[in-house]
Amino acid sequence: TPSSSHPLLHQLILSGLSSGLAVLLTNPLDVLKCRLQLASASPHPASPSALQPPATIAGTTRAILAEKGVRGFWAGIEPALLRAGSYSALRLGLYQPIRDFLESAGPRPGPGASGEQPRIPAGNKNNTPAGVGGKMAAGAMSGAVAAVFGSPLELVKVRMQAPCAASRGVWATGVHTVANEGFAALWRGVWPGLGRTAAMTAVQMGGYDWVKEGAGAAMGGGRDAVGVQVVAGALSAVVVTTVTNPFDVVKT
Repeated sequence: TPSSSHPLLHQLILSGLSSGLAVLLTNPLDVLKCRLQLASASPHPASPSALQPPATIAGTTRAILAEKGVRGFWAGIEPALLRAGSYSALRLGLYQPIRDFLESAGPRPGPGASGEQPRIPAGNKNNTPAGVGGKMAAGAMSGAVAAVFGSPLELVKVRMQAPCAASRGVWATGVHTVANEGFAALWRGVWPGLGRTAAMTAVQMGGYDWVKEGAGAAMGGGRDAVGVQVVAGALSAVVVTTVTNPFDVVKT
């Protein structure tokens, strides 16, 4: 089948498509998040030496509607979709191949005190035991690669979502950035972005994979049961948001 003959390509395509759908649904929340982070770092109009008071979700929502209408919540959707097809495809699509490589290259532990061999999770094509450390290392590596390649589109997306953003498209925003700040400006913020994405993917993918195995054993039905995947996804999402929010604020 095509998926078995080209497993990496299959992973990248599915990751890009699923990430694109997620972007379409969550872009309004991303716009809100960006505006809230930028507002907290803006000078107060009455006192330039002081920062603005903390913005609220309700107040920011009203401001976006007043400025640009409902369309304002989909600001930056073009670079966000392009980013999903590159950054997110690499971040998610490279995780499994890297994880499998690390597991196959690592030493195989011997039998335990009872003489039993360690349990091999179902679906492990290399027939090697999966450890949480290897999973998180694979997530960090795939996230770091994706952050470097996706940084220009992330910068363009944030600039298009900013309150004072000019009405430019993706290409025009990128060209304007290069013309005024140089080519290297497209990678401004890449280091906090790299740290954020590496931490996020390590916790999200490694933690999700690890929790699925434990939840599958505890709940029954196997690691791929719908209930197990929902529980694992919810737990990993909460941890990911907590761990990466400081990186996200610095990056924005």
